Amino acid sequence: MEEIFLMNSLCDGKLKRAILQTGIGCAIAVVFLLGIFACNEKEPNKKDKTASLVGTWANTVRVKEKPVLTINSDGTYVLSFEEGKLKYPGKYNLDGSTIQVTDFYCGKALPGAYLVSISNDNLTFKLVDDPKCDRNRFFPEPWKRVK
Repeated sequence: MEEIFLMNSLCDGKLKRAILQTGIGCAIAVVFLLGIFACNEKEPNKKDKTASLVGTWANTVRVKEKPVLTINSDGTYVLSFEEGKLKYPGKYNLDGSTIQVTDFYCGKALPGAYLVSISNDNLTFKLVDDPKCDRNRFFPEPWKRVK
């Protein structure tokens, strides 16, 4: 009789340990999968982010110069003044929330970097680094989508 009791207690311990390990393994797997799904939802597609930038934006501060920024889907933009009489074409590259810009006036040797955000039809650029170039006077101001 003692042998049967000893066998049962050994089997129960192994069974309990197996159930506990399986439960912990399942919990870890669930947490891991939730983490994967959460990461996938938080990272917007680069195409989607670029698409939201594309359009024509009017500077809402400098009414006299009437700056307009046209951002194209091909990685180019045009900053124009005085109803298109003065135009400064450039190129941009979007990496996450940072946009790097170069243009004809400042040249490729002086790229500018800004944090970009869009809320409704409002576009803002926060200066990260844009040395010795007049872009840094216009980009960090509020822009409103017009097209």
